[in-house]
Amino acid sequence: MTDINIFGFQKRFLREGWADDGSDEDMLFQLAHGGRGSGKSTGGSLKTMRYMLKYPKSLGIITAPTYPMLRDSTLVTLKGTLEAVGLQPERDYEYKSDYGALTIRQTGSVALLRSTEHPDRLRGPSLSFFWMDEPRDSPYIAFQNLQFGLRPSGIGVEQRNHPHQGWLTTTP
Repeated sequence: MTDINIFGFQKRFLREGWADDGSDEDMLFQLAHGGRGSGKSTGGSLKTMRYMLKYPKSLGIITAPTYPMLRDSTLVTLKGTLEAVGLQPERDYEYKSDYGALTIRQTGSVALLRSTEHPDRLRGPSLSFFWMDEPRDSPYIAFQNLQFGLRPSGIGVEQRNHPHQGWLTTTP
């Protein structure tokens, strides 16, 4: 993998070395709050990618307030981040648009992409992680449903030992 340039709060949000030293594993929730173009979504994408690579067979959910925002902004940033570090579509990851799922082939980790327009649809899955992009525009019950989903179980026994985490990236 190649390096990607990160700056400012992204370094603190990501805690350089997180993938190796486990310094973030005791943090249940993290928030990146900044203006438009400050790199919040890139930070969320990097955290998601690092988590999915470090913890095989992890299951998570990535949200945005509306499906168009998820498709046109969050997903575009996520794919761009994956490709910026050398992960290529089809070879290294697969995105199934009909199901709204991104799978990292190397680890079998899956991120479901969902809008928060119908927060009741976020209930049920047992999650290793979630990333809410722009949660200020989402109903609070969406956050609660995702929070309740952070529990040990999911894709195989391995997930039971994963640190369960939620990340939020939003503008003021």
